Amino acid sequence: MAPYAFHPGLRRVSITGADDKVPVAALRALGGQYPFVEWALLYVPTPGGPRNPTQRWREEFFATGQRAGVTSAVHLCFRESFEQLREGRLSREIFQTDRIQLNINARRVEFSDDEVLGVYRRALDLGPDIILQHQELTAPVIERFLRELGPTDAPRVHVLLDESRGKGLAPASWSIPTQYAGLPVYVGFAGGIGPANTQDVLNQVRALMRPYWIDMETSVRTDNAFDVAKVEAVLRAAEPFVAR
Repeated sequence: MAPYAFHPGLRRVSITGADDKVPVAALRALGGQYPFVEWALLYVPTPGGPRNPTQRWREEFFATGQRAGVTSAVHLCFRESFEQLREGRLSREIFQTDRIQLNINARRVEFSDDEVLGVYRRALDLGPDIILQHQELTAPVIERFLRELGPTDAPRVHVLLDESRGKGLAPASWSIPTQYAGLPVYVGFAGGIGPANTQDVLNQVRALMRPYWIDMETSVRTDNAFDVAKVEAVLRAAEPFVAR
């Protein structure tokens, strides 16, 4: 069933930025306790630093996580990742994820609209559902892409509303852009969400009366390290809002 066919409410809490310093077992345990959590892994051309897990760590994550029913996403970042996608050179283990987020032209224009459309189409062919990051630079091409989708592919394309372009800044208001208001698009919200304001944000978003997810990264870190305690605080705060 398509995500937008569900009853309105919170479907997932996507936590981004786990890396090699985070025990996979800790994520698996939290996933068992809070089955609505989605672990989002950053995929960059030179992995291994903070927030950027190595291929070896990703392989362990997918091997053990799939057996435990862990939900995941992979976020493609930087130009080289999209060149790898276009040329069929992405690491194969990432295709085991549930969703692939395309942070193309996230901070500046590096690809033309036609090239971005080609990336969207290619990503959709890989198997997982895809997430398109909506912000000022990408909004027009996302609209074009949504219009060309058929009934089979449309439910597999999700839109993350992130006007801060991944900088962790809250928007002026939590709302649905007019171009999506009448469309059955599964939407996510990002920007400045964290342990201190999760419930406040969710109280505002649920008034929109549609299925949604929230995404966060910077706010669940301490000294640039993934903070499991902060993650668990967010999940506890979000649990009452999860659609049943």
